Amino acid sequence: MQRTLSEPILQTDQKLTTKRKRHWTSAPAPLTGFLIVLSIATFAAIFTVNGNLGAFLLPVPERLLWWGANYMPFTFGLGQYWRLATGLFAHAGILHLLTNLYVLHDLGSSMERTIGWRRYILLILTCGAAASLSAVTQDPTFVSCGLSGIIFGIVSCLFLMSGSPDGKHLVFARQRWLVLVFVGYMLVLGFITQGVDNAAHIAGLLTGCFFGMVYSKRGWHGTWSSIDSVVSVAATALTIAVFGVEAQVLTGKPELLRLAECREAMTVAKWDKNYVGAIELMDKAIGDQCSDAVLYITRAGFFTELKRYPEAVNDYSAVLNLKPDDRGALAGRSIAYHFLGQEQKAVDDLNSLISADPAKAIPYNNRAWSLIAMGQPQVALKDCERALQIDSRLSTAYDTKAVALLNLQRLNEALTCVNQSISITGADGAAYYHRGKILFSLGRIEESVQDFRKAQKLQYKPEQWEQADKMETSSVPIAL
Repeated sequence: MQRTLSEPILQTDQKLTTKRKRHWTSAPAPLTGFLIVLSIATFAAIFTVNGNLGAFLLPVPERLLWWGANYMPFTFGLGQYWRLATGLFAHAGILHLLTNLYVLHDLGSSMERTIGWRRYILLILTCGAAASLSAVTQDPTFVSCGLSGIIFGIVSCLFLMSGSPDGKHLVFARQRWLVLVFVGYMLVLGFITQGVDNAAHIAGLLTGCFFGMVYSKRGWHGTWSSIDSVVSVAATALTIAVFGVEAQVLTGKPELLRLAECREAMTVAKWDKNYVGAIELMDKAIGDQCSDAVLYITRAGFFTELKRYPEAVNDYSAVLNLKPDDRGALAGRSIAYHFLGQEQKAVDDLNSLISADPAKAIPYNNRAWSLIAMGQPQVALKDCERALQIDSRLSTAYDTKAVALLNLQRLNEALTCVNQSISITGADGAAYYHRGKILFSLGRIEESVQDFRKAQKLQYKPEQWEQADKMETSSVPIAL
């Protein structure tokens, strides 16, 4: 027999159902939703413009700067103060974006509905300002972006509110100490990991603590009160004061202008492949007197791209005059010396590099290459073996070892090594060229021709000394 419920009971059940649906809705609160939409739109624009997997996983700093990331040389050096706001909505990759938006969706919406939209605006604006202003002070070369500072502020505010007598019903009230452990873990991770904007995190965290203490003591229910007005005025005044001091001290500072021009030069070189234009910008940045090693090493890289090796050597030498143990400058100058045919100088720089860090495989490989060019393949073999002991998957070391063995006429061993190199990297013009020479020496002419054609297709251009070893390479049919 079918039973029916009375009308009053049905009405009560409808009210409960309606209320439950509203409570568990997945839609974010309006202001939180606005922040989420802006962040997604900015990320979509970055990905669309860059158009590759790298932009999706980890956009390069130049693209983040294009879309308004916070960067001291631009923000204060060039007076682009709007980056303090726009930098909040750019994110360094999809993982960074999704992590921030997941937390913001839940905790931000909860906070907005709990304290009301006006108090929520005050909280996120103050936390955002504190995070952005702090981010530019930690490192002038650091590109800062994302909503993490605001999120840390929301978390710390909710943490303190949930510990008050009226906060037992708030989000994570029962797990608040686990949240504290998580925040501590994130801060420690920021101190030991490069690329994490801990200054913004800490600033947002402390700002949120301030609001949390105010709301825990004064309450957060009801309409806007006099204490809210006082807090609003104080937060605004403090933000303006901090901004004013930073603007006064940093805007137009010569060191920041140099870094801004350096970043612009890197953008011109990377995206337009205009190394001449990049060098002109670097000339302007360096000027007549400069003691910034970063600028010299950046310009040296552009000179190397243009094969202007004497000028590259001069810039790397300038770096080493400022920082005698700079590993990047030693490595770069050794390469420039090699292409200038000054192999002993290249070996001297590589000796210094290996002494500074004997656990790196590449310097051993590069020294072996120079030793072969100097006619010392037997000594070079030891360096190749050392490189492979450090990194058994270093394909270039197998290829270099094959060249050393080729010069010693140990052809079968050379063939084994170069095959190992090709198996690791696949399409490598140098390895195909060297295998072609080995096969030619073994009398396997047809196979050697195929490898020479592959090397030519991959646009490998052998160095002059490679074509003047013990084999009569002039008879090798490279251009078939």
